[in-house]
Amino acid sequence: MAWHTIFSNFDLFLHIHLKGRNMRQAVIVLGMHRSGTSAASGMFFLNGYDLGKSIMNANWSNPKGFYENKKIAELSDDLFRRLGVNWHNTLGLRNEWWEENTLDDFRERLKEIILTEFGNDSKLLFKDPRMCILLPFYRKVFAEMEFDLRIVVIFRHPLEVAQSLNRRDGFSFRKSCRIWMDHMIRAERYSRGMKRVFIDYQSVIEDPVQAFIRLAGCLNEPSDLTAEQEARLIDFITPVLNHSDSGKRAETDMRNDAYLLFGIFKSAEYQDLTGTSEHQAEIISETFYQEFREQRYPKISIITIVNQESTDLERTVRSVVTSDYPDLEYIIVACDAGPGHTAICRKYKYLVSLVIFESAISLKEAREKALRMASGEWIWFLESGDSFFDVGPLTDLFNSMAPEKSPIIPD
Repeated sequence: MAWHTIFSNFDLFLHIHLKGRNMRQAVIVLGMHRSGTSAASGMFFLNGYDLGKSIMNANWSNPKGFYENKKIAELSDDLFRRLGVNWHNTLGLRNEWWEENTLDDFRERLKEIILTEFGNDSKLLFKDPRMCILLPFYRKVFAEMEFDLRIVVIFRHPLEVAQSLNRRDGFSFRKSCRIWMDHMIRAERYSRGMKRVFIDYQSVIEDPVQAFIRLAGCLNEPSDLTAEQEARLIDFITPVLNHSDSGKRAETDMRNDAYLLFGIFKSAEYQDLTGTSEHQAEIISETFYQEFREQRYPKISIITIVNQESTDLERTVRSVVTSDYPDLEYIIVACDAGPGHTAICRKYKYLVSLVIFESAISLKEAREKALRMASGEWIWFLESGDSFFDVGPLTDLFNSMAPEKSPIIPD
C-alpha cells in the first residue's frame, strides 16, 4: 500500500473519532534548506503562532532568525543519528522506519518537548527543514496528541538553493540538487491527505502581506491584518533574505526532473496539488529513487581520529562533508584534542554524522569505538590532514568497482 494511502486512511479515522473535540491547531512549515522556511515560519510567528520557549538564535547565515524551536531541531538531529543518516545524506533510509519500536524513546521525548515548550498554547508552529524527511514520525505523534495539523510547503527554484548551499557549505550543484529532490519529494509524499498549501519563496519576497493573507486563507486561518501587522511583515521580509543570485540562472548540470518538479509545485501555488499533479510528481519520484536503487551505492562510513598532534583537520572535514557521494556517514572521534580541534568539530557538527569527544582513551580505543558506532558497509579511516582532491572521487570509485570488494579501506 502506498504511503499516502496509509496516511489518508489514518487521517480519516482521526477525523471521524475526534470530530467535535477542541483540537489544538498546529502549522508545520515544510521545505528544503535555504528555501525560505524561516521566512514562512516568521510570518506566522509575527501573527500570533507559538514556537515554544527555546527559539533558535539568529546567526550569520540567517540574520533575521530561524524561527525554529531549538529542542525540536536537536531531536531531529538525534533522530537522524539514530537512523544512521544526516540531513544532506538521507537516500539510504530504511522503508517505513517510522514504525520501528526502537524509536519509542524518541516519541516520548517529543511528547515531553511539546508539554514543556508549548504548555497549553492553542496555536502551535513547527518549522524544521528536516521534517521533510521526518514528517511520518512527527505526524504520528501529533495525531496521538490530537493536533489539528495544517501544512505549508514552501519551495524555491532548485538552482537558487544550490547556489545558496554552495556559498554556505561548499556543496556541488549535483549534491545540492539531489538533496533538494529528496527533501521536496518526501515533503509532498508524506503530507498527502492533510490540509496543505504550496507557496513559492519568490512570492513571499515580492509581496509578504498578500502571501500571508493568501496562505492563511487557504488554511482556513484568520487572515485579517492590522496596519501594524502589515508593517511588521514588510520589515521582516526584505531582499536581504533572498540568498541567491536572482536573475543569473545559468545552464548547469542540474537535473531536469528537478525543474519538472518545481514546475508542478509552481502550478499548485496557493492551493494543493490536483490528482493529476500528484500522479506526475509520483512518476518523477519513482524515477528518481529507482536510479539510486539501481546504482546500488553501498553506505560508506568515513572515520577521522583526532588528537593533539593532528594537523589540517578543517581541510579534511570539508573534503568529506562536501563529497557528493549519496550515502555517506562521517564520524569524528576527538580524543584528547586541543582547543582548536574542538572548535572545528563544533563548527562542522551540523554537517557531520557523529562527533565523539573523549579525553582519556588511546588511538586504538578511539578506532575501536568508532568502528562500533559505524553503520556503513564500507569503512574508511581518513587521517586528519588527508583530503579528497574533489567532491566526486567516491562516487566515481563506486561507479566503477565490483561490489564484492573488501569492506574495510585501510589508511
